[in-house]
Amino acid sequence: MKITVVVPNYNGERFLAECFDALKRQTFEGFESILVDNASADGSMELMLERYPEVRCIRMRENTGFAAAVNAGVAASEAPFVALLNNDAIPEPGWLEALYRCIVKKKRVFSVSSKMIQYNDRTAIDDAGDGLTVGGNAFQRGHGRHVSRYRRDARVFSSCGGAALYRRETLLALGGFDERFFAYLEDVDIGFRARLHGYINVYCANAVVHHIGSATSSSISGAFKLRLSARNNIVLIHKNMPPWMRRLNAPFLAGARKRKEKSYRANGFGAAWDEGVSQAKAMLRDIKPEYGETRRIHQTGTWLSMWVSTFRIGYYKGLRRLLGCARRLAPKRRRRGV
Repeated sequence: MKITVVVPNYNGERFLAECFDALKRQTFEGFESILVDNASADGSMELMLERYPEVRCIRMRENTGFAAAVNAGVAASEAPFVALLNNDAIPEPGWLEALYRCIVKKKRVFSVSSKMIQYNDRTAIDDAGDGLTVGGNAFQRGHGRHVSRYRRDARVFSSCGGAALYRRETLLALGGFDERFFAYLEDVDIGFRARLHGYINVYCANAVVHHIGSATSSSISGAFKLRLSARNNIVLIHKNMPPWMRRLNAPFLAGARKRKEKSYRANGFGAAWDEGVSQAKAMLRDIKPEYGETRRIHQTGTWLSMWVSTFRIGYYKGLRRLLGCARRLAPKRRRRGV
């Protein structure tokens, strides 16, 4: 068995059939599937046992979150590679084969991210690998852009855990996904750690997945999600950014944090922000930084990649603003006959 596909699930019965039917159509041979169920109460397990008896199912006693569920699936696997797939992601037949071809090209490749296309708008990209700016803002590369873009493989800061392939041995050596995150940014965290240890993460243009999005989180309150996002962003920076990097990034980190807080409060989620920050401060007392034994050359390379991401975001935002101004200033065409 070369690959184990791990599908975490929480009350996602309505998505499972389409997801696992798509896995049955994969052209890649030599893989198994594991569903890790986070104590669903909607009949997910019954559906799997009835329709997909060939799939191994692990049932958690409670909702442990994405990170712990994935780690349970990785621990149950004996394959050299582990693919993660959201229960609301529907891969095209060549998805797994394309990921495998990308990851075996170089031993330094830790993970491979998919070309995730929005399920409800097949013309728009959902994610083409994740990025991180010098301000500590994680973002979905290519989100909302036309599917005709991002047609070439490329290095990315980290892989989106919603549809990605990882080297199992390296994943375990890095300590797996950080279960303290519960959900949100745990995939950026593992990608960050891998980069600090000299590994690379890549985007595979031919590994196509159609992603519905927010299938699990739709059953969770907005305040809960925003609280976790605020908390985990602070923890992500503390764990992975060496002191010299934080000093150089300080103005950008401070500015990004102020903008986030302002946005939270403007949208009525000030309490979620305060609670997330408070929880992060409590967590930091017990969290050991990940950069301690990493080489300066890998730290510097990681820092430079953040600058590249920052400039690219600024370039596209600036270009859109210029085009918007040009349209507003351009003289309107007169109608014929007027």
